[in-house]
This record gives sequence, C-alpha cells and structure tokens, in this order.
Amino acid sequence: MTSRSLFIKYKLHHLLFWGLAFAIWYYLRYQDYRTKTIAMQVTLLKVADLALMIYVTNYLLIPKLLYKKLYAWFVLAFVVMIVTSSVSKMYLIGQIMNRPDLFSLSGNLKARVYDNIIPHFFLVIAGAAFKLLLDYTRSQRRLIDMTKEKAEAELNFLKSQINPHFLFNCMNSINRMILNGETENASLYLTKFSRLVRLILENAERTNVSLENELNLLESYIQLEELRFKGKIGYKISVDEALEKENTFLPSMVLQPFVENAIWHGLMHKQADEKGIINIDIREANDRLLCTIEDNGVGREKAQQLREKSVLKNKSMGMKITEERLRLLSQERLEQLIRVTDLKDALDHALGTRVEINIPLG
Repeated sequence: MTSRSLFIKYKLHHLLFWGLAFAIWYYLRYQDYRTKTIAMQVTLLKVADLALMIYVTNYLLIPKLLYKKLYAWFVLAFVVMIVTSSVSKMYLIGQIMNRPDLFSLSGNLKARVYDNIIPHFFLVIAGAAFKLLLDYTRSQRRLIDMTKEKAEAELNFLKSQINPHFLFNCMNSINRMILNGETENASLYLTKFSRLVRLILENAERTNVSLENELNLLESYIQLEELRFKGKIGYKISVDEALEKENTFLPSMVLQPFVENAIWHGLMHKQADEKGIINIDIREANDRLLCTIEDNGVGREKAQQLREKSVLKNKSMGMKITEERLRLLSQERLEQLIRVTDLKDALDHALGTRVEINIPLG
C-alpha cells in the first residue's frame, strides 16, 4: 500500500486540515485573550466544536435522514444540534475565561446569537454543502464508470457474436467445395482459413487493434472469398500515406462485415462473365478514420429483390452487430457513422454501392 493510500485510509488529511484551521484561527484571535494559554484553549474548543458538528452532519444526519428523504427530521435535528452545541460551547468558554457572565444566555442574548449560533450555522452548512458536492461527484464518477463498463461488456458480447457468425460462413464455403469435388481448392481454402482464424484469435482479447492488423485480417478474408469465387473477385486497398498503420487503432473486425456484405449481396449476383471489384480507401478526417468500401455489384435495389426471393431475407447478422458496436462507441446517430450511396449511371442503371464508415480512432 502506498503512502498516499495510507494517508487517505487513516483520514490523515482531515487531521492536517483541522490542524491548519486551528493554527490560522489561533494566529488571528490570540490577541483577544489575556494569555496565550487561554487563547489556545478557547481556539481548540471552537475548532473541536465546529469539527464535531460538521462530522455529525456529514456522517450521521445526511446519510441517515437527508438521503432517506426525511427532510423535516433532518432540519429539526440540525437546528437542535447547532443550538445545543453553541450553548454548550458558550458555557465552557465562560468557564475557561473565568467570566461566566460574558457568555451566559442572560444579558445581551441577541449579540450571543449573532456571535456564536449564526456563524456556526453557516460554517456547518458550508461543510455539509462540500460533503454533498463530494458525494454527487463520486456518484457521477461511479455512474460514468458503470456506463463505460456496461458499454465495454456489450461491445465484448457483440464482438463475440461476430466471430461465430463469420466462421460459420467460412466453414460453409469449405463444405460446399468438398461437396462439389473441389478438393484442391478446399485444401488451399482451409490453409488460408487457418491463417485467418489465427488472426481472429490474436484479436479476440483486444478491444482495439492496429490498422495494419485489421487490414491483414481483411485481406485474408477477401482472398478466401476470391478463392471461393474462382478468381472472379478483385480488390484494391488504398491507405493514406499520412496514416501510420502500426500506430492507428480501431475496433477489431469492424470493416470485414461491410466487405462481406458487398461480396455476398453485390458481387455474388453479377453475371458469370463479369468480374467483381472492391475498392477500399482509408484515410483520416477530423480525428476519425474514414473508410470507403466501393463495389461494382448489382446495387441495393437488385440485391433486395433477389433477397426477397431467397430464404435468407434477414439483414446480415455481421452488419447488425457492427452497426450496434459503432453506435456504442459514439454518441452520434448511426446515419452519421455509416453512409450508403447507390452508384448509378446517366440512365439510372446500378453501378454498385459505396459505403462510408466513420470510425472513432482508439
């Protein structure tokens, strides 16, 4: 345990504060008394009385009454404490100075109230206000920590859902090759697939990964699909030279679902003699990573029509999960994080789809 932890644990900072308060109070008022001994005794009594009232208020009245919404009881107990403590203090100071008449309740009662009860009232109120402010700050910090932990837990849960979904698609492709008698391609696919699995496992425990790592994983995935489509898919990955791929971090596997969607719902439906192309452009803009994924597929309208005829009518699970991850990572609306543009020619024929993803940099 560090010295700072010990200092806080045993409330030594409280002793330091009240010691400083005693020293300042004594220095400012000791000339008002006959001797320094009396001045020290009176100052000690006043500081102890004030400290006692503040601690009773902060650690007894506020938690037991105010926080439990017993407001009337809190006010009554607070007023009784102030009056009782002030009267007791006046009596004891009179005994120390051997002048009971000076601090008795008889005589100039109004002056006694102004000199003792009202100042104590405001000093204790100030101490209580500090306690309430401190508790509020702590509760807000706890709330922020809990919200952050909840978001991280949700992100980890969502990320764990991506991997099984993605792995299922890859295993399904290998199975299809084997059933079609493409054993050589299946073997090559399995080799590339094992490399991809290794990359996924390396990223499994990380919330953020380097851009270089993410691109390696993404390229491995595209090569798998390229093999499955027998070379009918081409791709190009462009990264802004100003970006340091090793020192730029983003959520792991956040781009792959968009590329997967482009292949499965755009390029897969192209004519057999047409080659599908995916262009991936990555650059930094306004402390965010702007990733543009553009394909020359059949377009969203045609893909939707074909999906309606297919048994797989639901939206890609990977896309749903990734959209939710991006939403949790940013306070912005989803429309500001992901922008989809339908590419068309002058005759309104589909030329493909462009997806722009704004990713908060980690």
